Amino acid sequence: MEDALDNQNKKISTTHLWFLKGRLVGYITLLNDKINLEGNLKDAFREKGILYRSLPAIKIGRLAVDDNFLCRGLGSLMLEFAFSVAISSNKKVGCRFITLDAKRNSDKTKDSIHFYKKRKFNPLKERIKGTTPMYYDLMKIFEELRD
Repeated sequence: MEDALDNQNKKISTTHLWFLKGRLVGYITLLNDKINLEGNLKDAFREKGILYRSLPAIKIGRLAVDDNFLCRGLGSLMLEFAFSVAISSNKKVGCRFITLDAKRNSDKTKDSIHFYKKRKFNPLKERIKGTTPMYYDLMKIFEELRD
């Protein structure tokens, strides 16, 4: 979070802070990204007539919740915020996915991959340590909004 303001001033990312009664309880950082279509993902999109090598995305660079506020819905609320940004921006600029790198942790309560999988994010590559790149295809939401 130390470089969030510098990155924002350099137009690299934006960080949105969440406060409760004047106390910082969480933040989310968003930036532009792309998802490279490889392997099964490439095949699935080719079947849909999408022949590009990559597609546009908004990346969640960081999503953090104060330990004292875990499991209270704040992370889900911040994810909803990211989804609303992606949907809103899509009216002017194409954006098909939300991407992120889920931090792995040997403490299951702090391993964020389970949080994202419950919210229908899919791993691009499975990893046991470090981070696992994940994506969410926004087309599901766009189709629901159309109906």
